[in-house]
Amino acid sequence: MKSTLCVAAFLALAGPLGAQTRPTGDCAGFQRVVHASEKALAMLEVEGLGDNSAPRATMREQRIANELQTIRLNVELMIHHRCPVPAAPISESTYLANTLRCALDRRNDPSVDSPPSCEMSRWTPERADSTSAASPNPRR
Repeated sequence: MKSTLCVAAFLALAGPLGAQTRPTGDCAGFQRVVHASEKALAMLEVEGLGDNSAPRATMREQRIANELQTIRLNVELMIHHRCPVPAAPISESTYLANTLRCALDRRNDPSVDSPPSCEMSRWTPERADSTSAASPNPRR
């Protein structure tokens, strides 16, 4: 009898929640913010290459922490508003190839203020799959 009441109470509470599966927020907006933060993380990662300044490194780490916080907040909002969350890992490596192209173009032609390769709206996700089944792990 007690377990029947518990199941009935659970179904009574879960029924209305399960029926509301449509997103209630701006899912595309949350996703845009997450992608913008991924791009910013990639830029920060490349900025740190070859930089031996401790104060700049500290500031960069704070900016990285802020971007990660922005991502976390937006993913939580996506969950709260029943938006689909990203299936792939959220990482600075998603846009790292784009960022490296931008940095190389800036270095090769310092007279150009903003090379076309630095236009973040044109960047496409490029994930490096370093754990493919075809190549064995050399550390094992």
